[in-house]
Amino acid sequence: MQHDFEFGFIGLIALADPLRQTARQAISQCLAAGIRVIMITGDYPATALSIAEQCGLDVSAGVLTGEDIDALEEVQSQQRLRQATVFCRVQPEQKLRLVQTLKNAGEIVAMTGDGVNDAPALKAAHIGIAMGGRGTDVARESAALVLLDDDFGSIVAAVRLGRRIVDNIRKAVVFVVATLWSGLAEQQARALTFSAMMIGDIWLIFINRSWSLPLVKSISLPNPALWWVVACGLMMLALALFLPFMNTLFHFERPPLGYLALTIVAVSISLLLIATFTRVQKQSKKH
Repeated sequence: MQHDFEFGFIGLIALADPLRQTARQAISQCLAAGIRVIMITGDYPATALSIAEQCGLDVSAGVLTGEDIDALEEVQSQQRLRQATVFCRVQPEQKLRLVQTLKNAGEIVAMTGDGVNDAPALKAAHIGIAMGGRGTDVARESAALVLLDDDFGSIVAAVRLGRRIVDNIRKAVVFVVATLWSGLAEQQARALTFSAMMIGDIWLIFINRSWSLPLVKSISLPNPALWWVVACGLMMLALALFLPFMNTLFHFERPPLGYLALTIVAVSISLLLIATFTRVQKQSKKH
């Protein structure tokens, strides 16, 4: 101790690293989407609990320290992982063990981090996400993804976009499978798909002629060359569908007329509804 000076107690200075404003909302969105969020930190237990509460995490199960993790068997570790969401005083090897325990339990694990001590866990996780701004080179090289803005909300946005893409792919696959179940041959399904694309392109030409006019006036604008193009396109479509030589060239088979009519009507109605809705939105914004 220092004895050469007479010190007097004046007060304490507390330093805090505040949460990002978007952190609580992002975690709330994760929880609402069925994504479980776990905090793994090297901080003191009281600090970890305080931050977890501010983030909106459930801290009713308390915290587990690195020493607690080492003292648990694999089965016990899995049981505790189902309950606890806050882990503190955790070393790199203990972070790695947590990730491996979650994977062994059948979970899909995404790990975020920015330091050298996060690298093993980032590498072991199904999806390692490093912070690009303040992250170390080792962390970035160990991760599968790098966040340029170091914002947890970006992960939520990526998950939302990914789920939307998967949902669209699933719908497309269901549509294709349903078309096999309808009894159509592969060449017939290909012909109907080509027809839908052609009819859709023709409607898009008319719809995009003018966004400032009502849809009917936009379609009826005079342009003789356009009508020749549309006529030629429809004639080529008819030849591709019904002329045997063209069928062979395009690998088509003449589709049932009922399915062809249904395809044309469905594409036309869909595009007309979208165009009408878009025009109504534009007009409402102007007013």
